[in-house]
Amino acid sequence: MIWGAMRLTVRGTGTAVLGLLMLGVGLWWRYAGMAAFGLALVALVVASIVSVLIASPLSVSRTVRPRTVPRLARCNGRLELSATGRWPVALDAVDMVAGSPMSVDVPLLKPGSVEASTT
Repeated sequence: MIWGAMRLTVRGTGTAVLGLLMLGVGLWWRYAGMAAFGLALVALVVASIVSVLIASPLSVSRTVRPRTVPRLARCNGRLELSATGRWPVALDAVDMVAGSPMSVDVPLLKPGSVEASTT
């Protein structure tokens, strides 16, 4: 797994700590509502960690025409993305153009459909 690359945010850490405290105090005091709310908070943190660690399968194709151009001349790039999994995928895409990042508008990727963006 890639535990070293993923860290909880301050909000996620706070939610996990609060959830564990509420779960512990709720069980200790036999207060079912507090224990259930604490368990729900911990379950949300676990679900968010799992959703980050499990990568969505994507198919990516990038073409640029022409490959070399004179300085300040135009060229066209085409980025094709396809979600090959069972669930829709929302993502932010960035392409490097002349050494600087350029954001690419990508709609929600439905399973099996191919979305293309031309720049």
